[in-house]
Amino acid sequence: MSFELTIERWAWPGLGLGYAQDKACFVAAALPGERLLLEPIKEGKTHLEARILKVLEPSPDRIEPACPHFPECGGCALLHLAYEKQLVIKAKMVKELYKRQGIESEVGLVPSPEVWHYRHKTRLQPAGKGLGLSRYRSNSSLAVPQCKIISKPILVAAQGLSPKGDLALIQSKSSGQVAALWCIGNKTEPLKGFGQSVTEDYGFGALELKANLFAQANPFVTAKILSNLAEAMKGSRFAVEHFAGAGTLTLVLASVVGDFLAFEGDPKTAQLGTKNLERAGYITSRIEAAPATSGIDSRADLLLVDPPRAGLGNPFIEQILASKLSKLVYLSCDPQTQARDLSPLIAGGFRLQSLTGYDMYAHAGHLEALAILVR
Repeated sequence: MSFELTIERWAWPGLGLGYAQDKACFVAAALPGERLLLEPIKEGKTHLEARILKVLEPSPDRIEPACPHFPECGGCALLHLAYEKQLVIKAKMVKELYKRQGIESEVGLVPSPEVWHYRHKTRLQPAGKGLGLSRYRSNSSLAVPQCKIISKPILVAAQGLSPKGDLALIQSKSSGQVAALWCIGNKTEPLKGFGQSVTEDYGFGALELKANLFAQANPFVTAKILSNLAEAMKGSRFAVEHFAGAGTLTLVLASVVGDFLAFEGDPKTAQLGTKNLERAGYITSRIEAAPATSGIDSRADLLLVDPPRAGLGNPFIEQILASKLSKLVYLSCDPQTQARDLSPLIAGGFRLQSLTGYDMYAHAGHLEALAILVR
């Protein structure tokens, strides 16, 4: 049954929030102040989600989306808002996430140098006879031939293909090279005419990045993050890195800290990371295949982490508090879990020195957040 609702404010990550039937109602592609005709799509005890049937009273901030796949596609959340205003809203939402955890902090937000076709890493799914991205709040996929955020060479590589499974693709910003792998269950299969990996250089040495393993999606923003990381880690005598991945951050760590240990939970990714260190000239260094719960070396004065969306986890937070660390450098792809993690760390004696957001995902609701903590 349809109903009318006025959107009162923003909610993370980039949703409109109003109240109906004494429940919080979350709406995609909405703006505060708008009067909307809605249709429920999911309902819980205290909240519901709804889709827009008609915008009855639009906000003066609403613009015509540049992408014909919006808002049906789940890849973007804010294409109905000018980019400059997206940045303001994202900073405000992140500040509120931290405030809910009792953390008061100003949030600097670094914009993406490129806001169109910036996404150089993606995984496309079968969508009818072709490939595409997940529909918003759906288990089905949508073909996105006119996507405005995926890089043009990746779109060209995927054009006209009949799906065998998911297709993982990555493009190097430094060389323009594209790699692609079919992901069929637990197996991979090369896409004819393409390699399985690319070489990327963010300014700290060449990296091999594989199409089916983790890599940052936006190389333009990644380069800015790494430059700021280098400054934040200067002065350390001995550092430890957990969640090291393929070594993107490890190369920065190696360039500014003489002695360090690095760990990555996935053995294949750890092996690739060690290979990247050797390629950059750090022949005596390696990334050990070990989980975060393996501990923090007692010699370490600095810890560098870039965990998955789930965050650090309570056992690892307890290890950090019990360590002799004087600085924690925490890069996160989910400010919500980062804020949750930092609350007990601050209560346990750390001080939040700075918090910076990076618009890794222009037009989407998410962003990267870099927190520097000291004690």
